[in-house]
Amino acid sequence: MSSGRRERTYSIDSQCRDKILNLEVGEDGECVLPSDVLIKEETTEIGLNVRVLIDIVFGVMMIMIKHVRDSKKTAICLSEQEATMYVKNVKAALAIAKKYKNAKTSKLIDVPFNLSPDSNDYIKAYLFCKQSSFNGDILIDLRRCHRKDDNTFYYTKQGVRLTQSKAEILAQILDRCRTTICRKVDETIEGLKLVKCCLLAYTIRELRWKDKECEGCKINHPSQRQHMEDGGCCSDWSDVVNQLWESAWMLVIS
Repeated sequence: MSSGRRERTYSIDSQCRDKILNLEVGEDGECVLPSDVLIKEETTEIGLNVRVLIDIVFGVMMIMIKHVRDSKKTAICLSEQEATMYVKNVKAALAIAKKYKNAKTSKLIDVPFNLSPDSNDYIKAYLFCKQSSFNGDILIDLRRCHRKDDNTFYYTKQGVRLTQSKAEILAQILDRCRTTICRKVDETIEGLKLVKCCLLAYTIRELRWKDKECEGCKINHPSQRQHMEDGGCCSDWSDVVNQLWESAWMLVIS
């Protein structure tokens, strides 16, 4: 590869390239991508734990909710939009629960609120105002489900079932988390650069191993040098970056 291509810069994006070149390399020779970064965490005495994380590779905010009751642990992961929809809809769910608290009806209360209205995912997040068939208590169930054509639900294990008081406390925590996320987005220009950096690194790594065998492996060449050319299996990470940089760049920005 010519030295001119190696020295080519892309202003801000050249900083990404420098970061990629300096990423830690594992024992298998691959760059080690950074793990999710914890932005905020709140734990309550009533068994609720909420963590705001950012997926560094794809730049996606995630809100992990865990609930512990009688040693039983349940959890669900929400997007920023789903958390916002929970805060908006839980008031209506709690109003329904209050209205029908002592009402005698022939049918159990079960009112769903879709928290993922714009998502095309098969499994979406729903908030249910649901009456227990065991003791008649009305609980708030936050769960990922698939809504069938007949409007019945297929329920997954991803979810937490809360009392009304816990559901209200969770709404307050999520509201504070949303404020943190907004502030974090405003403050993290450098973080956005890191996201692009890691996405480029991820793409380069995928391109490198797209073909399981390098040219040297294909002809079973005995010389190690033949396995080091053009991003081969024995190439240094810096050589792989320089070889595949422009291909990865076009894939990321297209």
